[in-house]
Amino acid sequence: MSRIDSTQAISSLFSRIAGRYDLANAILSCGICYYWRYKLFQTIKAKDNLPYDIALDLCTGTGALADGISKISKNYTLSDICQEMLDLVAEKHQPHIVKADAQALPFSDNSFDLVTVAYGVRNFSDLDCGLTEIHRILKVNGQVAILEFGQPSSRFFSSLYHFYSKYILPRLGEILTGDRSAYLYLNRSSSTFPCGEKFCEILNQHKLVPIKTLKLSFGIAYIYLAVRR
Repeated sequence: MSRIDSTQAISSLFSRIAGRYDLANAILSCGICYYWRYKLFQTIKAKDNLPYDIALDLCTGTGALADGISKISKNYTLSDICQEMLDLVAEKHQPHIVKADAQALPFSDNSFDLVTVAYGVRNFSDLDCGLTEIHRILKVNGQVAILEFGQPSSRFFSSLYHFYSKYILPRLGEILTGDRSAYLYLNRSSSTFPCGEKFCEILNQHKLVPIKTLKLSFGIAYIYLAVRR
């Protein structure tokens, strides 16, 4: 599958579940997604260079991070490749909204003080390209905050999580959204995405230097805060 075809496939997948995406996330995570979001902004706010002059929420989806971003930056942009998601964002928020492929962003070099990405990096069909774009649009010493799925490190918990994500989550996702394939993809993409130290090494290769890494819920998710050098 080519990068363009893959990008179009991801956009199509999320367009099918856009209307019930937030509800499904809350139910399938048993509400823990709200805690992860809280920890993301707690991690960002721990730095001393607030407020951010200009920020970008990349792969914004339905704009779940928009309220948090609005509290730390008065000039922020929400961007996603899926128009159906952005239509929902426009109903709730009135910032600058841009439809864009995260791997070919329409922003100038050195544009943003902060880039946030929640559950979007694993959807980059070309991870190197996506991280290169993030580095390009960040100002020197600008920060990127990433919330992404990982794999639990505990063997016992890993087995439970694997069973849930492979067999139960797709069925529940189908009931909630009518689309089983989207949640089969979620299991496949999250189970193979590099996490923890492996992802920190990849960030370093793209001159995005990790300054804080936080494991959440036994490793189901991770927060990475990195600075552009």
